[in-house]
Amino acid sequence: LVWIPTVGIGLLTGCAGAVFSFINLKVARHRGQVRSWRRLRILWEPISLTIMWTVITYLLPFFFGCEAFEEVPRPDAPSSMLCPDPTRSYNPMAMLCYNSGEHLVTQLFSRGTRHLIPVYIMFLYLIIYFAFASLV
Repeated sequence: LVWIPTVGIGLLTGCAGAVFSFINLKVARHRGQVRSWRRLRILWEPISLTIMWTVITYLLPFFFGCEAFEEVPRPDAPSSMLCPDPTRSYNPMAMLCYNSGEHLVTQLFSRGTRHLIPVYIMFLYLIIYFAFASLV
């Protein structure tokens, strides 16, 4: 019975990898077929994707509320700057959007942070991150 969740996670991530490859190949094929504006597209496509990603990840935390710290407060965290009382609350979406990937992985896999970020926020961020990773 212990192996059932492992098989489920393996199937889920395998399907996600297949969807990622499918979308990425479709986007690459479409880029190869579109011949017009080729020189300008080489310049403007990465610039526009970067601007869209920056705007989305900057504005997204403003749509989510703050949650109270359950453990030791961290007033220096960038995820606390959107909250009225940064010493006692934090914004989980800001934690995902404003921190570096290395800091985020360390935070997610450290002890005592099981319910630090709600599942629906992680799922929404995964969808947005997956979409932009497929386009690039």
